[in-house]
Amino acid sequence: MIKRKDLYDCWYHGTDRKAAKLIYKGNINVNLGVGELGQGFYMGNFLHEAKAWAFHKNGKNNIQNSVIQFTIKPFLSLKYRYIGTKRARALYKKNKINNGHRTFKFNKDLIHSKVFMVERYDFQQLKWESLKGEKTVNTISKALLK
Repeated sequence: MIKRKDLYDCWYHGTDRKAAKLIYKGNINVNLGVGELGQGFYMGNFLHEAKAWAFHKNGKNNIQNSVIQFTIKPFLSLKYRYIGTKRARALYKKNKINNGHRTFKFNKDLIHSKVFMVERYDFQQLKWESLKGEKTVNTISKALLK
């Protein structure tokens, strides 16, 4: 299990240009995003994956100004949960069957898990899902990658 203190320093989020500008200005809304672990704002530890998301969001347009890099340190005051791959897959399947996978929340500020839709042992994701998590992620240092 990965401990909170062992989180990577750099995380990435790929999106469209309009959303990237809002995110960069500190306007993240955790109720808008959806991913493997339900509703929330996601980021991963691989730049190339964020670029792939940006390409997907922008279509054939250039992905310039569509990837945000976040530099974070562990937040001990946040309600944090690490979800193992087996548990994450089981929750995803259960919630997808019940049509709840788009709105599912763990009632934590920050969820950390391996990305289980991609077969890479070291591909990690963070999901910010509470208002406290939203406030925190809106204040951490970030850079709009050119």
